[in-house]
Amino acid sequence: MSEKKETPKLSPAIEGKFEAVGVLPGVITGKKFGTVDLRSISLEQAEELVKKGFPYLKKSEKAVKAEALDAKKQ
Repeated sequence: MSEKKETPKLSPAIEGKFEAVGVLPGVITGKKFGTVDLRSISLEQAEELVKKGFPYLKKSEKAVKAEALDAKKQ
């Protein structure tokens, strides 16, 4: 029998607000950003990484649209 492996998921804090780009959610290690675990990252960490150009994470289309609507209301 083969065991079914569960697909890795983004941290609950960022799920629906961000999307992984080109990788499955997990630990990513690099020189510029150090070690980042997309399965347990906080919302604040995700925002900061995206601002700094982290290539494996982007805001979801829903989040971008919601921010645009919020900006129009103000």
